[in-house]
Amino acid sequence: MMMMIVIMMMMMMMLMMMMMIMIMMIIIIIIIIIIIIIKEDTKKFYRNLDMKNIEDKEPPSMAEAVTYWKSLWGEEAQHNE
Repeated sequence: MMMMIVIMMMMMMMLMMMMMIMIMMIIIIIIIIIIIIIKEDTKKFYRNLDMKNIEDKEPPSMAEAVTYWKSLWGEEAQHNE
């Protein structure tokens, strides 16, 4: 009788371990799928997350970029130390 209980407990432990391994494998597969989706089209992936109304815009011209950065870094700032 005792031997049967030990065998049943061992079988239950093996079943639990197999279930844990299966769950881990499913999680790994999901992560791999997400990585593949992100690598295929990163821009499309992030736009589809929750932002529906983002427009594709051309990058600013060189003159616009220079003007923008000069407005940020061209003026001296006073900081409290």
